[in-house]
Amino acid sequence: MTGDKTTGTSAPQGVMTAGYAQARTINPSLRFRLRARAHETIRAHERFATLQNPELHLDYGAADGLSTKLLHLGLKATRSIGIEYSPEIARFSERADLPESCEVRVGDVTDELSGLEPSTVDVITALAFLEHVTDSSELFRESARVLSPGGLFIATCPDPSWDKASGALGLHKDEHHEQDYDKEVFAFFAKEGGLTPICYHRFMNVLTGFLPYLRLPMSPVVGAFLDAFLRPIPLSRFTFVNQLFVARKP
Repeated sequence: MTGDKTTGTSAPQGVMTAGYAQARTINPSLRFRLRARAHETIRAHERFATLQNPELHLDYGAADGLSTKLLHLGLKATRSIGIEYSPEIARFSERADLPESCEVRVGDVTDELSGLEPSTVDVITALAFLEHVTDSSELFRESARVLSPGGLFIATCPDPSWDKASGALGLHKDEHHEQDYDKEVFAFFAKEGGLTPICYHRFMNVLTGFLPYLRLPMSPVVGAFLDAFLRPIPLSRFTFVNQLFVARKP
């Protein structure tokens, strides 16, 4: 993302506010979406990582720190740094009970990346973040620069069609997206930046994703099991509301 908070210019469209952090404490659908995205990310790391216990993990779009904490613990990372653009929402990380080896920094992701040495990061995560980035080319180039050889870039993005439909129905606040992502778009930016795409799949079936809106409990583990059952069925791809992308630095 771009934007200068120090000169009084407005934040980029799509940046979350304190209301989002407050809603995640009481809204079961938001809590489920967070945990489901984190679960898929951790499973992908277990499957593809050459280093199962990363020394340094970066989490883009950390918001209130809950995603960074879930991923830090699930990845068993030695150190995790979450990066959040909005100071307003980042303040809620003080309530997240972050481990000492896990922190949230306020700033623009690409600015923060420019201060890191090359080949020092083992895994980068970006949960529902890429669609809000104004310069994807720069983000992927800088991500590839700081990743160690064999390091992973793992991202989730909403399916654009389902996201627009749920926004129109009022199931969630309609958010501004700079770029809709699909398999081809992710592969283009990953390759352009110097990464190799190695995995893509859809997850969160519309039924399991909708149940929390009805305040019916749904476990990400159960949801992932149902996804695995449904994924081989023809045309089931149209029933999944989220996407997982994984790329590796050669």
